[in-house]
Amino acid sequence: MCLNLPVGSSDITAEAIGAELEQEMKRMDAAIQRAVAMIEEMQKKSRATDSGIRLEVNEKILDSCNQLMAAIVQLVARSRAMQEEIVAAGHGTVNPNEFYKRNHQWTEGLLSAAKAIGVAATVLVQSADGVVSGQGKLEHLLVAAQEVAAKDLDFSHYSLHDTKKQEMESQVRVLELEDKLTRERAHLAQLRKQHYQLAQIVENEDGAEHS
Repeated sequence: MCLNLPVGSSDITAEAIGAELEQEMKRMDAAIQRAVAMIEEMQKKSRATDSGIRLEVNEKILDSCNQLMAAIVQLVARSRAMQEEIVAAGHGTVNPNEFYKRNHQWTEGLLSAAKAIGVAATVLVQSADGVVSGQGKLEHLLVAAQEVAAKDLDFSHYSLHDTKKQEMESQVRVLELEDKLTRERAHLAQLRKQHYQLAQIVENEDGAEHS
């Protein structure tokens, strides 16, 4: 269950938030590993009981599922590593749990995305089992595969997006400051030009009066 934390919440401890996030991450990892194991088991069963075209089709379907899950395992691992870097870079003098609490919206998004991956992986396995056993539709499996990929990208979004977003925002601020500085320099140059022109006019008028 994802925590709904109000801004500045004090009724839920930082330790509880950190523990909840860690538990959800473990559940996600376990769901992914179960999905991988069940797909491998389905392959063994199909090779033992099926033959001909049916075996060939099932092999291709389950191979595709295996490749998808392998890609997800790698992406999740990279995202987890980046998540740890974000926390390490952002918590400063506070501990990671306190960082999670202070950045509760980011933490809630990470919790929700992790939970969604676990659910989507389970649905993928169920859909694959239905197709291989002849009781399900291929369309259901395709939708499930797309859902797994989408949820995994959501998870990596919360792990990778914040640092990239901050980097881009910093670049935008630098460009804005550079643009402002350029405009101020142009304005200063224009003022100096006008001052010079006015000085010339005054000088000419003074010269005319004394002649």
